[in-house]
Amino acid sequence: LKIQWNGTSLSFENEAAANNDGCLFLDEIHQADIKVVKDVAYSLFNGVSKGQGKKDGGNRVRERWLVTAISTGEFDVARYMEAAGIDWTGGQAVRLPAIPADVGNNSVFETLHDFDSSKALAEHFSHYANEHCGVAFPLFVKHIAACMAENPAAFKERINSLKQEFMTQTPPNLAIQPARVLERFALAAVALEL
Repeated sequence: LKIQWNGTSLSFENEAAANNDGCLFLDEIHQADIKVVKDVAYSLFNGVSKGQGKKDGGNRVRERWLVTAISTGEFDVARYMEAAGIDWTGGQAVRLPAIPADVGNNSVFETLHDFDSSKALAEHFSHYANEHCGVAFPLFVKHIAACMAENPAAFKERINSLKQEFMTQTPPNLAIQPARVLERFALAAVALEL
């Protein structure tokens, strides 16, 4: 789900809870309130809503979720925070890492797949993503469920094998925080491979 950065911390928590086990694309970082960005970097990835009391006593029920969030835009979140004079902590960087997308020639694509330009390839992706929005994920989940029903041990072994294959292509002996980021990307690579 694509949402704009110009929301409140509570609105991001509500979106995360409503899209549990999904993915949020946070767009237009330059519209974001600095305090919201600081809070969201933790709250989205901690997977639990802010604790709040009820006026008649006790606490409100806390929402829980597990989402992948990706900030898109002209520049990364760390740069946005630093421009405002706020330190971007290691914990925030692990939860919302900055991954440069330019692979050369001012393009995010490693290959153009016979298209004339990056723009043409991006427009092709955009057209078909809009045309087929909502189709792939249910089929993917159905495929995963079928594989698990058929032979859970073999399927888990395949997942672990694919994950290890991805991990062998990365630098060895990473520090804890980059290794945590890598774990999430390894799982995404496995999902794409499946």
